[in-house]
Amino acid sequence: MTEQESSSGVLKWILGGGLGLAALVGAYVWAVAKEFLPSPAQLARRIRGEFVEPATGTHFTILLTELDGDTDGSQTKHVAAAFRGQEGIEVVRSLKPLKINPYRAQSEAEIQARRTGQQWLQDHNADLLIWGEVVQADVSLRLWFLQAGGDGAIGKTAYSLQDAVLPKDFDEDFATELIALALASVAPATKQAGTYLVELLKPAAEKLQRLSAHPPPYLSSDQRGRLQNAFGVAAATIGGQSAEDTWLKKAVSAFDSAMKEHTRARVPLDWATTQNNLGTALWALGEREAGTARLEEAVAAYRVALENYPQARAAAMGDD
Repeated sequence: MTEQESSSGVLKWILGGGLGLAALVGAYVWAVAKEFLPSPAQLARRIRGEFVEPATGTHFTILLTELDGDTDGSQTKHVAAAFRGQEGIEVVRSLKPLKINPYRAQSEAEIQARRTGQQWLQDHNADLLIWGEVVQADVSLRLWFLQAGGDGAIGKTAYSLQDAVLPKDFDEDFATELIALALASVAPATKQAGTYLVELLKPAAEKLQRLSAHPPPYLSSDQRGRLQNAFGVAAATIGGQSAEDTWLKKAVSAFDSAMKEHTRARVPLDWATTQNNLGTALWALGEREAGTARLEEAVAAYRVALENYPQARAAAMGDD
Protein backbone atom coordinates (compact mmCIF):
# COMPACT_ATOMS: atom_id res chain seq x y z
CA MET A 1 0.00 0.00 0.00
CA THR A 2 1.36 3.38 -0.96
CA GLU A 3 1.59 6.29 1.46
CA GLN A 4 -1.11 8.05 -0.53
CA GLU A 5 -3.46 5.06 -0.28
CA SER A 6 -2.80 4.83 3.50
CA SER A 7 -3.62 8.49 4.01
CA SER A 8 -6.76 8.09 1.95
CA GLY A 9 -7.86 5.17 4.10
CA VAL A 10 -7.39 7.14 7.34
CA LEU A 11 -9.37 10.01 5.87
CA LYS A 12 -12.22 7.67 4.93
CA TRP A 13 -12.19 6.20 8.48
CA ILE A 14 -12.40 9.64 10.06
CA LEU A 15 -15.17 10.74 7.73
CA GLY A 16 -16.98 7.45 8.13
CA GLY A 17 -17.14 5.13 11.11
CA GLY A 18 -14.25 6.71 12.99
CA LEU A 19 -15.96 10.07 13.23
CA GLY A 20 -19.18 8.37 14.30
CA LEU A 21 -17.30 6.54 17.04
CA ALA A 22 -15.68 9.77 18.20
CA ALA A 23 -19.08 11.43 18.33
CA LEU A 24 -20.47 8.52 20.33
CA VAL A 25 -17.61 8.69 22.83
CA GLY A 26 -18.01 12.45 23.10
CA ALA A 27 -21.74 12.11 23.76
CA TYR A 28 -21.07 9.52 26.48
CA VAL A 29 -18.47 11.73 28.17
CA TRP A 30 -20.88 14.65 28.05
CA ALA A 31 -23.68 12.57 29.59
CA VAL A 32 -21.41 11.45 32.44
CA ALA A 33 -20.25 15.03 32.97
CA LYS A 34 -23.83 16.26 33.17
CA GLU A 35 -24.57 13.52 35.69
CA PHE A 36 -21.73 14.32 38.07
CA LEU A 37 -20.68 17.92 37.39
CA PRO A 38 -22.81 20.64 39.02
CA SER A 39 -24.28 23.58 37.17
CA PRO A 40 -22.64 26.99 37.80
CA ALA A 41 -25.40 27.89 40.29
CA GLN A 42 -25.02 24.57 42.11
CA LEU A 43 -21.25 24.94 42.14
CA ALA A 44 -21.54 28.40 43.71
CA ARG A 45 -23.82 27.04 46.46
CA ARG A 46 -21.47 24.15 47.16
CA ILE A 47 -18.49 26.47 47.45
CA ARG A 48 -20.44 28.50 50.01
CA GLY A 49 -21.32 25.24 51.75
CA GLU A 50 -17.65 24.45 52.33
CA PHE A 51 -17.56 27.36 54.78
CA VAL A 52 -20.47 26.16 56.94
CA GLU A 53 -19.39 25.95 60.58
CA PRO A 54 -19.78 22.59 62.38
CA ALA A 55 -22.76 22.27 64.71
CA THR A 56 -22.36 23.50 68.28
CA GLY A 57 -23.06 20.06 69.74
CA THR A 58 -25.66 21.43 72.18
CA HIS A 59 -28.61 19.95 70.26
CA PHE A 60 -29.36 16.76 68.42
CA THR A 61 -28.17 17.88 65.00
CA ILE A 62 -29.57 16.96 61.61
CA LEU A 63 -27.24 17.31 58.64
CA LEU A 64 -29.45 17.90 55.62
CA THR A 65 -27.77 17.57 52.23
CA GLU A 66 -28.94 19.23 49.05
CA LEU A 67 -31.15 16.70 47.29
CA ASP A 68 -29.84 15.19 44.10
CA GLY A 69 -31.67 16.81 41.18
CA ASP A 70 -32.59 19.94 43.15
CA THR A 71 -31.23 22.53 40.75
CA ASP A 72 -32.21 25.61 42.75
CA GLY A 73 -32.43 24.31 46.34
CA SER A 74 -36.21 24.71 46.47
CA GLN A 75 -36.95 21.02 47.01
CA THR A 76 -34.48 20.67 49.87
CA LYS A 77 -36.33 23.50 51.60
CA HIS A 78 -39.39 21.24 51.84
CA VAL A 79 -37.38 18.93 54.10
CA ALA A 80 -35.86 21.77 56.13
CA ALA A 81 -39.36 23.15 56.73
CA ALA A 82 -40.29 19.94 58.57
CA PHE A 83 -37.99 21.00 61.43
CA ARG A 84 -38.97 24.66 61.63
CA GLY A 85 -39.68 25.85 65.18
CA GLN A 86 -38.29 22.73 66.89
CA GLU A 87 -36.10 24.10 69.68
CA GLY A 88 -34.64 20.74 70.66
CA ILE A 89 -33.17 20.10 67.20
CA GLU A 90 -30.54 21.91 65.16
CA VAL A 91 -30.45 21.61 61.37
CA VAL A 92 -27.23 22.13 59.43
CA ARG A 93 -27.43 22.40 55.65
CA SER A 94 -24.87 20.84 53.32
CA LEU A 95 -25.05 22.43 49.89
CA LYS A 96 -23.87 19.35 48.04
CA PRO A 97 -25.76 16.12 47.39
CA LEU A 98 -24.78 12.64 48.45
CA LYS A 99 -25.28 10.15 45.64
CA ILE A 100 -25.11 6.42 45.13
CA ASN A 101 -22.86 6.00 42.11
CA PRO A 102 -24.99 4.32 39.39
CA TYR A 103 -21.87 3.10 37.56
CA ARG A 104 -20.71 0.86 40.40
CA ALA A 105 -22.13 -2.37 41.75
CA GLN A 106 -25.02 -1.57 44.10
CA SER A 107 -23.39 -2.95 47.26
CA GLU A 108 -20.09 -1.22 46.55
CA ALA A 109 -21.83 2.07 45.75
CA GLU A 110 -23.86 1.94 48.98
CA ILE A 111 -20.74 1.24 51.06
CA GLN A 112 -18.99 4.23 49.50
CA ALA A 113 -22.03 6.48 50.03
CA ARG A 114 -22.22 5.38 53.66
CA ARG A 115 -18.53 6.11 54.22
CA THR A 116 -18.89 9.54 52.66
CA GLY A 117 -21.97 10.25 54.77
CA GLN A 118 -20.20 9.22 57.96
CA GLN A 119 -17.32 11.54 57.13
CA TRP A 120 -19.72 14.42 56.52
CA LEU A 121 -21.42 13.73 59.85
CA GLN A 122 -18.06 13.85 61.59
CA ASP A 123 -16.99 17.02 59.78
CA HIS A 124 -20.21 18.81 60.72
CA ASN A 125 -20.44 17.40 64.28
CA ALA A 126 -23.92 16.08 63.44
CA ASP A 127 -25.95 13.12 64.68
CA LEU A 128 -28.16 12.19 61.74
CA LEU A 129 -27.79 12.65 57.99
CA ILE A 130 -30.86 13.11 55.79
CA TRP A 131 -30.17 12.84 52.07
CA GLY A 132 -31.92 11.80 48.92
CA GLU A 133 -33.18 12.85 45.52
CA VAL A 134 -36.01 14.63 43.78
CA VAL A 135 -38.44 12.21 42.13
CA GLN A 136 -40.74 14.95 40.85
CA ALA A 137 -40.41 18.58 41.90
CA ASP A 138 -43.03 19.64 44.47
CA VAL A 139 -44.65 16.20 44.17
CA SER A 140 -42.35 13.47 45.47
CA LEU A 141 -38.97 13.19 47.20
CA ARG A 142 -36.98 10.04 47.93
CA LEU A 143 -35.19 10.36 51.27
CA TRP A 144 -33.15 8.20 53.59
CA PHE A 145 -31.39 8.46 56.94
CA LEU A 146 -27.91 7.68 58.21
CA GLN A 147 -27.02 7.80 61.92
CA ALA A 148 -23.57 8.85 63.05
CA GLY A 149 -21.60 5.70 63.76
CA GLY A 150 -24.34 3.52 62.33
CA ASP A 151 -23.59 0.75 59.88
CA GLY A 152 -27.10 -0.32 58.96
CA ALA A 153 -28.22 -0.89 55.40
CA ILE A 154 -29.27 2.12 53.39
CA GLY A 155 -33.04 2.22 53.12
CA LYS A 156 -34.84 4.81 51.02
CA THR A 157 -38.45 5.90 51.10
CA ALA A 158 -40.42 7.97 48.64
CA TYR A 159 -42.60 10.62 50.27
CA SER A 160 -45.44 12.30 48.40
CA LEU A 161 -45.65 16.00 49.16
CA GLN A 162 -48.99 17.48 50.12
CA ASP A 163 -49.11 21.19 49.28
CA ALA A 164 -45.29 21.22 49.38
CA VAL A 165 -45.34 19.67 52.89
CA LEU A 166 -43.86 16.29 53.78
CA PRO A 167 -46.50 13.78 54.91
CA LYS A 168 -47.08 12.29 58.33
CA ASP A 169 -45.11 9.21 57.27
CA PHE A 170 -41.92 11.28 57.22
CA ASP A 171 -42.58 12.58 60.75
CA GLU A 172 -43.12 9.04 62.00
CA ASP A 173 -39.96 7.74 60.34
CA PHE A 174 -37.91 10.63 61.68
CA ALA A 175 -39.35 10.15 65.18
CA THR A 176 -38.18 6.52 65.11
CA GLU A 177 -34.68 7.63 64.08
CA LEU A 178 -34.60 10.32 66.77
CA ILE A 179 -35.58 7.97 69.59
CA ALA A 180 -32.99 5.45 68.39
CA LEU A 181 -30.37 8.22 68.54
CA ALA A 182 -31.46 9.21 72.04
CA LEU A 183 -31.22 5.63 73.32
CA ALA A 184 -27.87 5.07 71.63
CA SER A 185 -26.47 8.21 73.22
CA VAL A 186 -26.99 6.81 76.74
CA ALA A 187 -26.05 3.21 75.94
CA PRO A 188 -22.70 3.55 77.79
CA ALA A 189 -24.62 4.04 81.04
CA THR A 190 -25.79 0.42 80.86
CA LYS A 191 -23.14 -1.22 78.68
CA GLN A 192 -20.16 0.25 80.53
CA ALA A 193 -21.47 0.11 84.09
CA GLY A 194 -18.66 0.60 86.60
CA THR A 195 -16.70 2.85 84.25
CA TYR A 196 -16.33 6.57 84.91
CA LEU A 197 -18.70 8.08 82.34
CA VAL A 198 -19.37 11.64 83.48
CA GLU A 199 -17.44 13.41 80.74
CA LEU A 200 -18.75 11.02 78.09
CA LEU A 201 -22.41 11.30 79.10
CA LYS A 202 -22.67 15.02 79.88
CA PRO A 203 -22.92 16.18 76.24
CA ALA A 204 -25.58 13.54 75.54
CA ALA A 205 -27.46 14.43 78.73
CA GLU A 206 -27.53 18.11 77.84
CA LYS A 207 -28.92 17.30 74.39
CA LEU A 208 -31.53 14.99 75.91
CA GLN A 209 -32.53 17.57 78.49
CA ARG A 210 -33.13 20.17 75.79
CA LEU A 211 -34.97 17.69 73.55
CA SER A 212 -37.19 16.34 76.32
CA ALA A 213 -38.08 19.89 77.33
CA HIS A 214 -39.00 20.69 73.71
CA PRO A 215 -40.06 17.39 72.10
CA PRO A 216 -41.18 17.43 68.46
CA PRO A 217 -44.98 17.56 68.33
CA TYR A 218 -45.27 14.31 66.37
CA LEU A 219 -43.65 12.10 69.05
CA SER A 220 -46.06 9.59 70.54
CA SER A 221 -46.65 9.44 74.28
CA ASP A 222 -44.53 6.29 74.53
CA GLN A 223 -41.72 7.93 72.57
CA ARG A 224 -41.79 10.94 74.90
CA GLY A 225 -41.63 8.52 77.81
CA ARG A 226 -38.59 6.74 76.39
CA LEU A 227 -36.96 10.11 75.80
CA GLN A 228 -37.53 11.18 79.42
CA ASN A 229 -36.30 7.82 80.71
CA ALA A 230 -33.14 8.07 78.57
CA PHE A 231 -32.41 11.50 80.00
CA GLY A 232 -33.07 10.19 83.50
CA VAL A 233 -30.61 7.31 83.02
CA ALA A 234 -27.90 9.70 81.81
CA ALA A 235 -28.57 12.23 84.58
CA ALA A 236 -28.63 9.54 87.29
CA THR A 237 -25.31 8.12 86.10
CA ILE A 238 -23.68 11.55 86.04
CA GLY A 239 -25.07 12.44 89.46
CA GLY A 240 -24.13 9.10 90.94
CA GLN A 241 -20.51 9.32 89.72
CA SER A 242 -20.01 12.98 90.62
CA ALA A 243 -20.77 15.28 93.52
CA GLU A 244 -23.44 17.10 91.51
CA ASP A 245 -26.71 16.34 93.29
CA THR A 246 -28.52 18.54 90.78
CA TRP A 247 -28.18 15.78 88.21
CA LEU A 248 -29.77 13.25 90.55
CA LYS A 249 -32.70 15.61 91.13
CA LYS A 250 -33.06 16.04 87.37
CA ALA A 251 -33.10 12.25 87.05
CA VAL A 252 -35.89 11.92 89.63
CA SER A 253 -37.96 14.51 87.78
CA ALA A 254 -37.31 12.84 84.41
CA PHE A 255 -38.35 9.40 85.67
CA ASP A 256 -41.54 10.85 87.15
CA SER A 257 -42.32 12.49 83.81
CA ALA A 258 -41.54 9.29 81.92
CA MET A 259 -44.04 7.27 83.94
CA LYS A 260 -46.76 9.80 83.14
CA GLU A 261 -46.14 9.21 79.45
CA HIS A 262 -45.65 5.44 79.22
CA THR A 263 -48.14 4.44 81.90
CA ARG A 264 -48.42 1.20 83.84
CA ALA A 265 -51.70 0.35 82.10
CA ARG A 266 -50.30 0.71 78.57
CA VAL A 267 -46.65 -0.39 78.83
CA PRO A 268 -46.28 -2.09 82.23
CA LEU A 269 -42.74 -3.41 81.69
CA ASP A 270 -41.37 0.01 80.68
CA TRP A 271 -43.23 1.55 83.59
CA ALA A 272 -41.78 -0.95 86.10
CA THR A 273 -38.26 -0.45 84.72
CA THR A 274 -38.58 3.31 85.07
CA GLN A 275 -39.93 2.87 88.59
CA ASN A 276 -36.82 0.86 89.44
CA ASN A 277 -34.63 3.59 87.90
CA LEU A 278 -36.43 6.13 90.07
CA GLY A 279 -35.63 4.08 93.15
CA THR A 280 -31.93 4.04 92.24
CA ALA A 281 -31.81 7.82 91.81
CA LEU A 282 -33.68 8.41 95.08
CA TRP A 283 -31.37 6.05 96.96
CA ALA A 284 -28.28 7.86 95.69
CA LEU A 285 -29.77 11.17 96.85
CA GLY A 286 -30.80 9.71 100.18
CA GLU A 287 -27.26 8.59 100.94
CA ARG A 288 -26.08 12.20 100.60
CA GLU A 289 -28.90 14.02 102.37
CA ALA A 290 -29.70 14.27 106.07
CA GLY A 291 -32.67 12.27 107.25
CA THR A 292 -34.29 9.19 105.78
CA ALA A 293 -37.05 10.69 103.61
CA ARG A 294 -35.33 10.02 100.28
CA LEU A 295 -34.30 6.52 101.35
CA GLU A 296 -37.88 5.72 102.31
CA GLU A 297 -39.07 6.99 98.92
CA ALA A 298 -36.46 4.81 97.24
CA VAL A 299 -37.59 1.70 99.13
CA ALA A 300 -41.21 2.44 98.17
CA ALA A 301 -40.21 2.82 94.50
CA TYR A 302 -38.27 -0.45 94.55
CA ARG A 303 -41.19 -2.24 96.20
CA VAL A 304 -43.69 -1.02 93.61
CA ALA A 305 -41.31 -2.00 90.80
CA LEU A 306 -40.83 -5.50 92.22
CA GLU A 307 -44.56 -5.97 92.69
CA ASN A 308 -45.22 -5.03 89.09
CA TYR A 309 -42.39 -6.88 87.34
CA PRO A 310 -44.10 -10.32 87.29
CA GLN A 311 -47.35 -8.82 85.99
CA ALA A 312 -45.46 -6.65 83.49
CA ARG A 313 -43.41 -9.57 82.15
CA ALA A 314 -46.52 -11.71 81.80
CA ALA A 315 -48.27 -8.92 79.90
CA ALA A 316 -45.24 -8.46 77.63
CA MET A 317 -45.07 -12.21 76.87
CA GLY A 318 -48.80 -12.18 76.16
CA ASP A 319 -48.29 -9.38 73.62
CA ASP A 320 -45.66 -11.49 71.88
